Amino acid sequence: MRSRLALTVAITTTAVLAISGCTKKNDTDTSSGGSGDKKTYKVAFVPKLQGVPYFEAMNAGGKAAAAALGNVEWLYQGPTQADAAAQADIVRSYIQQKVDTLIVAPNDPDSMAPLLQQAKDAGIHVATADTDAPSSVREVFVNQATAEGIGQGLTDSLLTAMGGKGKYAIVSCGQTAENLNSWIKVQQAYTKEKYPDAQIVDVVYAGEDQAKATQMAT
Repeated sequence: MRSRLALTVAITTTAVLAISGCTKKNDTDTSSGGSGDKKTYKVAFVPKLQGVPYFEAMNAGGKAAAAALGNVEWLYQGPTQADAAAQADIVRSYIQQKVDTLIVAPNDPDSMAPLLQQAKDAGIHVATADTDAPSSVREVFVNQATAEGIGQGLTDSLLTAMGGKGKYAIVSCGQTAENLNSWIKVQQAYTKEKYPDAQIVDVVYAGEDQAKATQMAT
């Protein structure tokens, strides 16, 4: 289910922004020689972290969407660690390459916002996916579900297994991840409201490191 959802997200994002590029940028571009061929639009996606199955599924969806559209070149690169600075370097590289559309799942929305502004100033369509940069100039945000739906779903599943009472802790990933923090806020409020005999005792961050998350949970 998660892979199919990621595939749909990537295809939707690519299609919307590629079509937007076709209608707003270089409408009359043709290849040299006057053959009338359409321009190939470069759409780049920068995930939080490369190698994560969820983002790799989005990459597969992007490739499928590019093939379906026919005039889109899909580009995909993310940092090898959940590092906002390393992700920013990749984004700068795509801006320098003058891609037509740039989609980012920012590790740090606040530090990413100025780069998205640079991309927009360069005539690049900008979007976020999976996690948002709400204070940025992004044109589109494609999310897998609402924060309320995920936060409440996580809480209900956990507290059902706990019999509706007890203490629990949350091991999250990146401390600045907008989507993860929005889920935690929902969990905190929803637990207090619906499960008065339950308590969140701690929230810790493993930085997208599965081994560290396991250690923290233990």
